[in-house]
Amino acid sequence: MSVIFLKTLIIGNSIHSK
Repeated sequence: MSVIFLKTLIIGNSIHSK
Protein backbone atom coordinates (compact mmCIF):
# COMPACT_ATOMS: atom_id res chain seq x y z
CA MET A 1 0.00 0.00 0.00
CA SER A 2 1.07 3.61 -0.46
CA VAL A 3 1.63 5.23 2.90
CA ILE A 4 2.72 8.48 1.22
CA PHE A 5 -0.52 8.58 -0.79
CA LEU A 6 -2.54 8.03 2.38
CA LYS A 7 -0.65 10.76 4.20
CA THR A 8 -1.15 13.15 1.30
CA LEU A 9 -4.86 12.36 1.31
CA ILE A 10 -5.13 13.03 5.04
CA ILE A 11 -3.13 16.27 4.77
CA GLY A 12 -5.16 17.40 1.76
CA ASN A 13 -8.39 16.63 3.60
CA SER A 14 -7.20 18.60 6.62
CA ILE A 15 -6.41 21.64 4.46
CA HIS A 16 -9.72 21.28 2.62
CA SER A 17 -11.59 21.03 5.92
CA LYS A 18 -9.94 24.26 7.09
